[in-house]
Amino acid sequence: TGHAATIKIFLLLFSWLFQSYVQQAQEFLAAGAPVDGMGVQSHLSGSPQGGLLLNRLDRIATAGLPIFVTELDYANADANVRAQVLEDALLAYFRYANIYMKL
Repeated sequence: TGHAATIKIFLLLFSWLFQSYVQQAQEFLAAGAPVDGMGVQSHLSGSPQGGLLLNRLDRIATAGLPIFVTELDYANADANVRAQVLEDALLAYFRYANIYMKL
């Protein structure tokens, strides 16, 4: 016999417009939209700093919803640099209290 499965579907809010992201979440919640969390796409470039990532997470967290990191990448020809940047980003994310990794 098969086992009954319980599937939890998370409804996440994503936005390319970072400045209005929290406001948009607050408006959706006020309207009764079933938003379960904030999605964060981490397509890193340049020389990303862990402090900058944490600052952005702090701003997103003001919406009062869990934060889900759904994508993480960094393009650099040097594998050592790429590995260090990705490690720094992961360490910053895992230090953050209200974050879920769904890569």
